[in-house]
Amino acid sequence: MVGLVTFCGLSAVSLAAYTLPTQTGRRASFVSDDDFLGYVEQQTFAYFWATQHPVTGLVPDRASNLDVCSIAAVGFGLSSTNIAVSRGWMTRAAARERVRTTLEFLVNLPQGPAATGTSGYRGWFYHFIDANTGLRAWNSELSTIDTALLLLGVIDCALYYDGADATEVAIRRAADTLVSRVDWAFMLRSDNLLAMDWKPESGYHASGWSGYNEAMALYLLGLGAANSPLPSGSWTTWTATYAWRIHYGYSYAWCPTGSLFTHQYSHCWIDFRGMTDAYLRTNGGGIDYFENSRRATLAQQAYAATRPFANYGEREFGITACDGPGATINGVVYSGYDGRGAPPGRPVTLDDGTLSPTALMGSVPFAPEACVPALRHLYDTYGASIWSDYGYCDAFNLTANRWFDPDVIGISAGTNVLMIENHRSAELWQRMLRSPIIQRGLQRAGFTAPPPDNVVAVAQSATQIAVTWTDRADFETGFQVEASTDGGATFNAVATTPANATSATFTARSGTAYQVRMRTTNSSGASGWKNIAGVTTPATISITTQPANVAATVGQSGSFRVVASGTAPLSYQWFKGGTALAGATSDTLTFAAVQAADAGSYHVVVSNSEGSATSDAVTLTVNAAPPPAPSRGGGGGGAPSLWSVLLCALLALVRTFRGRARAGGK
Repeated sequence: MVGLVTFCGLSAVSLAAYTLPTQTGRRASFVSDDDFLGYVEQQTFAYFWATQHPVTGLVPDRASNLDVCSIAAVGFGLSSTNIAVSRGWMTRAAARERVRTTLEFLVNLPQGPAATGTSGYRGWFYHFIDANTGLRAWNSELSTIDTALLLLGVIDCALYYDGADATEVAIRRAADTLVSRVDWAFMLRSDNLLAMDWKPESGYHASGWSGYNEAMALYLLGLGAANSPLPSGSWTTWTATYAWRIHYGYSYAWCPTGSLFTHQYSHCWIDFRGMTDAYLRTNGGGIDYFENSRRATLAQQAYAATRPFANYGEREFGITACDGPGATINGVVYSGYDGRGAPPGRPVTLDDGTLSPTALMGSVPFAPEACVPALRHLYDTYGASIWSDYGYCDAFNLTANRWFDPDVIGISAGTNVLMIENHRSAELWQRMLRSPIIQRGLQRAGFTAPPPDNVVAVAQSATQIAVTWTDRADFETGFQVEASTDGGATFNAVATTPANATSATFTARSGTAYQVRMRTTNSSGASGWKNIAGVTTPATISITTQPANVAATVGQSGSFRVVASGTAPLSYQWFKGGTALAGATSDTLTFAAVQAADAGSYHVVVSNSEGSATSDAVTLTVNAAPPPAPSRGGGGGGAPSLWSVLLCALLALVRTFRGRARAGGK
């Protein structure tokens, strides 16, 4: 292997003689973004399945050299295997055999101060070891960050394989050995910072882990160690070296390299949503590290939209430590593997037009609205040039004669699988928060406790809501239930519970939509929240029959009636327009003799001790009264009635017939 360089625990090699196997049957369409992400995730997992050493269980640093293992890639591979079981890509039995092989091989490797013939020293592992023998490779360093990434995968396996099967028992035993034998004091400097690495030939690296970067998980593991943990002050010392910057309108803790992987690696295993430390409470306005990574991602997208290179844009970004062309092209010198990043871009950070799909996949949980369309754009635009048996290639650079990386790097593949899964299910995040080591580390670092998730709110009655949740914290002092009735604009505390509770109830208003969220409380304050549950209480009063419109004639009777039921005794108040009608307090509004002034719109408000309901508006239409009946009497000086006229005519006719009858009889 030639051309080796290292950067933040990563490696690179000359790739001129290697080409990735091209994946056949590449899918052309997807029914949804989740379908697309699932395809990418499973295809990327193939890297670990296909390249893992069958005897040692070690994972190669990259696809182009199966003989050299990156110890960090082993950690990513272990957790990727657990995800594969949960997703049904391999059986639990097959996976645990692989995991046991890997862990027991690591346990039995020789440790010691010698420059050769060992795999590590004082529980720490060399960055690169021979995939066949497990011994130090390439004169590499005893790496704190790469060992930490291994340990995170080891801890995950101890949590995942929790059964009574002999293989699963052996996995937990080997995992405990690997984690407990790490000598944290050996890598702790006098200034309370952790050394970056150590070599038997030259001793400790001149620099300690400082400035915001991927080492958050490293410090948390040391703080949470059961044996000789780091002093609690080491977290404060570490965060005191942070730099807070504003780029393209986004304010966040910034890594000087600008590489997105620094905002991703610790999040691969630890769910920082809703948790803040003293640094963020003081400097970040209370945001959490998840939000910090989201802002870094969106700031880089905004930088790309300024088009420092022609192909950059809102759907073509992703600048992180990755492979590069490693050649001089058209007079421009492009490095190979390097710590690329932005913003702000050149000359402060290295950006030579090389983009990495891994930078996007690693940020999918933080900003899916930006990263998923960008990933689909790359897939659709560059096709087979960017795709292989192991998913996306590591990098590409259109400026450098349309260079596409012919390789896949193990830690990048692991980032892709883990972060896509965290976005899709959060299963890995939820499992890792069960680790006492992670919980102790967060507590000793001064974090607020992890907030609950799986929050569910159910209306038990019209005036009571029950809330349940999953407790993810081991060091909370209690929980606070908060509710909103204005669509989430404002939340108010409605209930508190002691530590370890998983349910609560609170009094609510009937017929009201609520949004409910949960916080933990501890000595550092109240946490944020992870999810919001919606629930609507039923109305306490149900109007089963609305009053109907009525038409009546002046002087006639009429009525409106409502039929209602409720959980408590009901009272009624009828209104005409907006004016309450005195005495109209029954279910029926009656008019004994309708008058013209009664015409109009009416409604009734039905109330009880728990609420009220208003009926539909109804209309009373009043018709004019008919004209009075004609007079039948002869007195008075009025005009004769029709009946009197007819009667007179009839009498006259009778007299006529009688007269004719007498005349004919003579």
